[in-house]
Amino acid sequence: MNAEQGMLKCELDENGASQSHGCSYCNIPRSFVQYSKGRLAVQEKMNTQRLETHLREYVRNRLLAPRGLAGCDFDLLEPRAGVKTFVRLVELQGHPGFALRVYPSWERRPARRRLEANRLIERHGLPGPRIVAHRLGLFLLRPTIVAEERLRGRHVAPGGWTSEMAARLAEALARFHSVSSGRHGPIDKPSAGRFFDEFWGRVRHRLRGVRRRCAGRVSARALAEAARWFRAWANRFQGLERFDLLHDKLNPGNVLWLEAEGRFALLDFETMQFGCRVKDLVQAEHDVLFEEEEAVHALRGAYLPRLPEPDREFAERVLPFFHAYYHLSEASTTLKRARRARTAGLTEGAERRLNRHWAEMERIVGESSLGNTEY
Repeated sequence: MNAEQGMLKCELDENGASQSHGCSYCNIPRSFVQYSKGRLAVQEKMNTQRLETHLREYVRNRLLAPRGLAGCDFDLLEPRAGVKTFVRLVELQGHPGFALRVYPSWERRPARRRLEANRLIERHGLPGPRIVAHRLGLFLLRPTIVAEERLRGRHVAPGGWTSEMAARLAEALARFHSVSSGRHGPIDKPSAGRFFDEFWGRVRHRLRGVRRRCAGRVSARALAEAARWFRAWANRFQGLERFDLLHDKLNPGNVLWLEAEGRFALLDFETMQFGCRVKDLVQAEHDVLFEEEEAVHALRGAYLPRLPEPDREFAERVLPFFHAYYHLSEASTTLKRARRARTAGLTEGAERRLNRHWAEMERIVGESSLGNTEY
């Protein structure tokens, strides 16, 4: 399979720039080679044409026939491009349709995690699409397919947020975070270890990534100071015994505004896990609300008062930690993407992102001592 065959084209704006927005319904891979880990023979078999054939057969036999819709015409829509999951939207006359997520047959864990997430969604009535059917794949013979109900809504663009909408987003997040567990980590494989010790491992991994890929741009002293600052938060998390259900992948494409119902639904639950709710809150402020001051203020104003006083005080205290972690993660991810692109150096845009996020992290580290919880 050549690059052109394996890459699904995204919509272009009037200047020819990609319109990809990271929508969970729009995350389509260039090919399945990123999953194959060297299984090039499998990559050749799992081409787009073969997948389309599997999907049409699956829609007819497993989705339409059991619902008395056998013989109905349907279209498989190709959403705008993303990078991770192969997705097709099933369009039917007089029916909301379905969203199909396709995984290589040798990658069952993401699909099984999605099924586990569905059990939690149904048990607790959480705002997200339900799975209506699924089929685990057979190696080399057929892919794994998960079919979920298709929700009709829109993604909120920068500048489109209102205070009322931010308050509705707070309600959706609060419903997820109301589900708790005595363990933390992925919902299909939670851990009983110390929460901060495992989180500190993530911080160290990202700091090391910056050190390896950013030699000369970030001083050893700055890295050491950041490491000491993050490590000093250990005592603040020591008494954390209950962990909240997190989406953990909040971005504009995974948050759907159902205007007719006046509420938000979340999409894409493959990374759902138990952890500290403030991580979701911070990610929503940056990536979903685009750091718009009025919307961020409305989100916090609607979310934090819902918490019991001890939980609210804890959330306010650890906000600086998770804001700093967010900027560290973005800086590390920028460098990782540049490395994967195999360019001679950082592009101008990547350079700006790296400098902005690292500077923000350093500002928080410098201004937010453990005694000062304002942020």
